[in-house]
Amino acid sequence: MPADSQADWRTRAGRLLAAPWVLALVVTVANAAKPVLIDDTAYLAYARQVAAHPGDPYGFVMFWWTVPEPAMTVLVPPVVPYWLAVGGVAFGEHPWLLKLWLYPFVLALAWALRDLLRRFARGTEARVLPLLVLSPAVLPTVNLMLDVPALGLGLAAVAVFARAADRSSWRLAAAAGALAALAMQTKYTALLVPPA
Repeated sequence: MPADSQADWRTRAGRLLAAPWVLALVVTVANAAKPVLIDDTAYLAYARQVAAHPGDPYGFVMFWWTVPEPAMTVLVPPVVPYWLAVGGVAFGEHPWLLKLWLYPFVLALAWALRDLLRRFARGTEARVLPLLVLSPAVLPTVNLMLDVPALGLGLAAVAVFARAADRSSWRLAAAAGALAALAMQTKYTALLVPPA
């Protein structure tokens, strides 16, 4: 293969590997290979409750800190349990499938990071985006819990709001508000998204 063709192929391969959808897929598949860990079982219990009683997501008792607790006393906003419930109804309660079902949240995170890098560090996206998405701050923390979905929705809200401000678009601003609201109903720490 000529040197020019080889360099062109490497450039295209590098762009593909730095694409948000590819990085999100890598992270999601790596997550699907992990067993159910830490608090994942609690979120599966909420998803089961939502699937059985969609209007009463907190109407059960669960073991938390080794004692039975009303589910309402544990802070679990509704977005992820409802999302997992939809996946559970559609595919059955197979943890690896439910972890694949979280792909849209990881994609939102990767897209928002790329968009924000383009805005604030143009030209670094191809190198920095894989470092961020595959970093120890993201890759190991993707599971059935709330953190990465809240971060993905929250950063997507910030990125969309920045676009709305650039274009003076009320529609984009409303979309950013909806994403921020979803982020806040995913994990309450996302209450910091609107000030951002």
